[in-house]
Amino acid sequence: MLDIVGPAWNYILIRGLFSRTQPAMLSRFLSPGAALAIIVAACFLIEGAQYAGLYQAHYDPVDFVAYVSGVVPCYAIDRWSGGRRTSRVEG
Repeated sequence: MLDIVGPAWNYILIRGLFSRTQPAMLSRFLSPGAALAIIVAACFLIEGAQYAGLYQAHYDPVDFVAYVSGVVPCYAIDRWSGGRRTSRVEG
């Protein structure tokens, strides 16, 4: 389950989607597509390192599907909702 939720949560953190009042610093510099690419690349690199035996972990090729199945819906919702949000000052 962490293979699905972990990348999705990292996408949410990078894009600052967890807070309406305080956007994350990185969300100003990273578009939704760039954030998706970084998260997927990092997950694939980690899984590739497991396959190569660079550290003690269990390689599972199904993890590639799990990574994408969690982060792509977050990306789609982010794009559908307008990508970069603008904050309104109320007063």
